[in-house]
Amino acid sequence: MADNFTAPPLFEPGELRAWAGFAGGALKRRRKLALEVFVFVVAATVLALPLLPRRYHVEAKVLALPSDGAPGVARQSSGDPAGLLESAAQVALTHENLVSIVRAQDLVSKWDADRGRLSHLWHRTAPTERDLVRRLQKTLTVKVKGEEVLIAFDWPEPQTAVAVVEAAQKNLLAARREAELSPLERKATSLEQSAAEAQKRVDLLTSRVTTAVRLKRRGARAATVRALQADGKFRDLPDPALASQRLELIGRRRAIAELEETRQKRLSELNATLAEQRATLGPENAALQETQQKIASLAADQARIDRMRADEQTLLATYVRGGGRETELSAEPGPAWPAELKEDDPAVAFDKARIAMEESNLSRLQAEVADARQALAAAQVSFESRYMVMTPPEAPDGPSFPNVPLLLLAAVLGGALAASIGVIAAEALGGEARAEERLALAEAP
Repeated sequence: MADNFTAPPLFEPGELRAWAGFAGGALKRRRKLALEVFVFVVAATVLALPLLPRRYHVEAKVLALPSDGAPGVARQSSGDPAGLLESAAQVALTHENLVSIVRAQDLVSKWDADRGRLSHLWHRTAPTERDLVRRLQKTLTVKVKGEEVLIAFDWPEPQTAVAVVEAAQKNLLAARREAELSPLERKATSLEQSAAEAQKRVDLLTSRVTTAVRLKRRGARAATVRALQADGKFRDLPDPALASQRLELIGRRRAIAELEETRQKRLSELNATLAEQRATLGPENAALQETQQKIASLAADQARIDRMRADEQTLLATYVRGGGRETELSAEPGPAWPAELKEDDPAVAFDKARIAMEESNLSRLQAEVADARQALAAAQVSFESRYMVMTPPEAPDGPSFPNVPLLLLAAVLGGALAASIGVIAAEALGGEARAEERLALAEAP
């Protein structure tokens, strides 16, 4: 069997006691030297304090709760949103944003004015804009802690540090607003442009059909004596009853059309207002309930219009039984036209079909615009509650560096250590010299 290997002891018996006794004796014999070294280290530290560069630490906390489906959402293991991704928060520190902060806060001149005297001795030339951008990349930090984003910065002057943190905070909120609200704004704007173009196409086609019909009617005359009498234009023999009924029917139809148009316009305005209020107000809000009551009151106007239409149909039946025709009831008389003037030629029919198709598309686009605007309004309202400044940046009461009490404690401990090492070294060198002198005296004759 191999012999068990035993490592030699690190210290011989009594060696530590001898060293301790040697150190204690050195401190007793060289108290003056130890005190001088201790005082020198502490005094040097105290004198260096005014020369050390100051550094102030400023922080801000922002609550960040991105909407579900927004870019940059961090998710839990269950799939629920859990704040921002670290990369999404770091967007606030892009190179362009850092350059804008350096320029907006004039950090180049402020850095040269705010740095300490020791820094002036070490760096005699002023830093460039690129140097300060690199410094911001190291000292301006954005960290995500759950649903909070912590923005921190260190700078030789407290107010400048506060301004830089505020600028980074604004950049973060602007980046999140761009990521979450801009797609909705672009969608609503695109739909509005499409609706406007569809309305232009409808107006153009309507104008073309109207022009074509007007050209076909140019120079035409009514086809029957009854039609001329209804219009009051058959020499001096107009039919007073038909003429009166015709004018009354034209007036009633115009009144019904104007009332219906006014009602539809008012109903559209109230529905738009109700959509915005539902996105921003609670169901018990007085303004929202008042809007709902106004919409309900428009039902009475519809009943009135229905009664007017029933009366108009009764008068129309009397007019037709008296020999009149419904084609004679236009504001611009054109009661009955010859067959060759019918408006069902291929070009007009094609344009009319396109008008119907474009109007259907326009109605769909207008509904989508209303939905998009309502979604945008809801997102804008919720954005302010999902992104809030929890702790605004404030100027600290004192610098984070140098920490005077900590440095003084370190100076005391360092001075004590330096004094101990100094006296032990002096004692060791002095002891060897005395030993050589005693040996030389013993060998002398």
